[in-house]
Amino acid sequence: MTFLRKIILLLNFIAASGLLAGGISIYANPSRLWVFSFFGLAYPIFIFINIFFIFFWIIVRFKYSFISIIAISLTFPVLKTYFSLPFPSIAGRSKASPLKVMSYNVRNFDLYHWSKKNGTLNEILKLIKEQNPDIICFQEFYTSSKGNFQTIKMLMDQAGFKYYFFEKTYEHRMVDAWGIAIFSHYPIAGTGSIEFEKPTQNSCCYADIKLDDTTIRVFNIHLQSIYLSDKDYKYLEDISANQNLQVRPTEAIVAKLRKAFILREKQAIQTETAVKESPYPVILCGDFNDTPVSFAYHIISSNLQDAFLAGGWGIGPTYSGILKIYRIDYIFTDKQFVVNNYKTICKEYSDHFPIVATISMKPIMFHKD
Repeated sequence: MTFLRKIILLLNFIAASGLLAGGISIYANPSRLWVFSFFGLAYPIFIFINIFFIFFWIIVRFKYSFISIIAISLTFPVLKTYFSLPFPSIAGRSKASPLKVMSYNVRNFDLYHWSKKNGTLNEILKLIKEQNPDIICFQEFYTSSKGNFQTIKMLMDQAGFKYYFFEKTYEHRMVDAWGIAIFSHYPIAGTGSIEFEKPTQNSCCYADIKLDDTTIRVFNIHLQSIYLSDKDYKYLEDISANQNLQVRPTEAIVAKLRKAFILREKQAIQTETAVKESPYPVILCGDFNDTPVSFAYHIISSNLQDAFLAGGWGIGPTYSGILKIYRIDYIFTDKQFVVNNYKTICKEYSDHFPIVATISMKPIMFHKD
């Protein structure tokens, strides 16, 4: 074997090992084994590298292609959470009235003018009105009692919502407020929240919504943010463009990611407990700030179905920022629901794309209460 071929084989082993480590990340608690979370974040990159090696070795030396084939096979359960290739089944569709659910991190409706465009708030409101969801969950929600950002009033007046629950995480001078919110065309019978560890501005709330003679519990969750600065984003863009890797900026970003992985783990466990204790069938929406190959996703989704996997297609990226390969926003439902369809709306009014799922109750609905 030539020296060059040995180097390529070594690189293949490294890529296969990285893929396997990514597969382990969904079971590895970040509080103790946080390093695996970074491999989970890089999982899609390792997938494409290993696919490249498979084709390379098929041409050069077929037997070595099994290194990557075996690695991909061992992480196939994880791979299935990243790609959706649903096969429609007419028999599986419910004849019950569909419920349209939307989740959207609106980045405070462009309050700080991050987009450098005019009229973003109105574009978001127009989009919501066009989609006309029965229920919508907002993350990074901002509203004011005066001025141009009276978003609660606007959503009720322009989009026709009659009911809402706003969980405030910060309020300023009794005028401006930030947090997460649930809006509904159906009556809200009760509300509550999950108290995350402080200090954090991330949160989770729920609303019990009455659908005729059935009550469902809708959770809205915003898991721990990474809080990358403009300087961090600029550095990442520089790496992408020039491969100019520097030690100190890299260490700072790694430290922020590590802290977020650990906090999301605790928040996910709290959320899973709340979902299990719900007396009603559950719909859960939110921004996880984490990919499907993560401990947080694995914990929360353990007793729920991912609407994207049931009704979406492809990889369904929801983050419109620097890395547009990641799905970090989700709609989950109890398995007592049928997901009729799912879509991502690729409009860059925020750094997240809105996602929409149309779901129906199965003919015989089991009531937890």
